[in-house]
Amino acid sequence: MVDKGKHIHYFQVLTLIVLIIVRTSFGSALRVTAFAGTDHMWLTIIATGGYTIILAAMLLTYLTGDAMSDFSEMCLMLLGGILFIACGAMAIDTHHNLVVRGQKRDTGLAWGSLAVINGVVMIVDGILLAKAKYKK
Repeated sequence: MVDKGKHIHYFQVLTLIVLIIVRTSFGSALRVTAFAGTDHMWLTIIATGGYTIILAAMLLTYLTGDAMSDFSEMCLMLLGGILFIACGAMAIDTHHNLVVRGQKRDTGLAWGSLAVINGVVMIVDGILLAKAKYKK
């Protein structure tokens, strides 16, 4: 296990930032109705909805002082980062190509950008945790 005494502050802050972005982007994702297809819609729903629950549970374990497995946390953050980058890229691609300019296009591009930013933050969090765990 990583000595979380030194690193817990960074992980808590990064997890809280990710949760805020996920929660903010979840509302935007529900308002965006132009998806590339059914697969894109379900990927978006699973990534945003699932990771809202997962990240809330991770923060709860931090706040209660319980230890979540470092490997599990790394896997969840890295997988979430990949999912959010994929969702964001699909949203940006779909909404960038909309001919009609307006709120739907702007909301879709904003959501896609938030998803990509969120994915990058999640991957950075996973890498920092891996670096702290496997530092020798």
